[in-house]
Parts: sequence; C-alpha cells; structure tokens
Amino acid sequence: MVLRLPSQLESFVPAPASQAPNAADAVYTPWRGQFLVSGTRASDIGSNVNIRVTGVETDGDTQSHLWPSRFVFSVTSPHALPILAQLQIYLRRRSPPIPLTTFVPDRIRDSDQNAVNQSQFRSLSRLLWDGQLVAIVSIALSRSSTSAGGPNRHGILLFPSPNSSAVLYGAVFLTPSDTFPDFV
Repeated sequence: MVLRLPSQLESFVPAPASQAPNAADAVYTPWRGQFLVSGTRASDIGSNVNIRVTGVETDGDTQSHLWPSRFVFSVTSPHALPILAQLQIYLRRRSPPIPLTTFVPDRIRDSDQNAVNQSQFRSLSRLLWDGQLVAIVSIALSRSSTSAGGPNRHGILLFPSPNSSAVLYGAVFLTPSDTFPDFV
C-alpha cells in the first residue's frame, strides 16, 4: 500500500531543497473524478446520482492516467453482479496480483454539498454490500482493444469494504493481458 498525505496538506510539505527530485519517490496527485451512478433509488431506477470521489491509495500500477474523469455505471444487472465473494477469492489467488485502488468521497468546501456527497457515497457502498454486488466500470484502452460489437473486457470492478461504508475498492484491469475474469 502507498501512504498518501491528505490532499489539503500536500502544499504544506514541500520537498527538501537539498534533495534532487527522484521520480520513484514522487508523491503523485490522487485521481479525482466523479461516479455517475444509475439504479441507486428503487423508486426511480433510471435517475442518476453524481458523486465526487478521490482515488487515495493504490496497490500496484493502476494506470490512473487512462481513467476518464467520470465513471458512468449502474448498480442494476447486468452492470452490477452479485459476485463479491467470487471476486475476493479471485483477487487473493491471482498471480501476479491485480492492481487495486481505494476510493473515498471527495471533500467539498460547501458543508451542505459535502454532507450530500458523503451520504450518497455511503448509500452506494451500503447498496453494493447489502447485495454483495460488484459494479462493472468499462474503460476502453483504445479503439482496437474491443472486437467489433463485442463487450469491453477492460476497466475497473468496484466493490465495497466489509468494514466501512466510507471506502470503495477498485480492481483495475487496464493492461492488454489483464481482462475481467470469466465470471464477470
């Protein structure tokens, strides 16, 4: 795991002037973006919820430079599947390991908007946990990476934490050799 400073503290900890910057030691800016999620409300399955998020920790090369600024997905079948236990077993046994990232709700200056954003993120996390769901976020690597008319087998599988509704994890399948498992 990579330990990161909270984003609001990054400017308070400048690099020592006596040290030459080393790319391997650099603190990378966390990925910030949005989850545009449909299917979160039973009363209005077609409505969308926009949640601002930050990818704060990574384990492996998540290639966040390939990520769009907005992940668009649904928590209804076939875009979210009840395969949480299968995915966790797959990730434990997979060698080499699949890169993982941790998502948290972004902090918003306006306290009312921040409360709504936090609440929507926690609701999404609980919805995934209660249904043992994994949300499929497809990301095209290039125009040639998908077969004509075939499904995209690259992207991020979002899944909940068993311990907290304040985080979501993402298993990142963004190299040509790493595609979604067959059970997805």
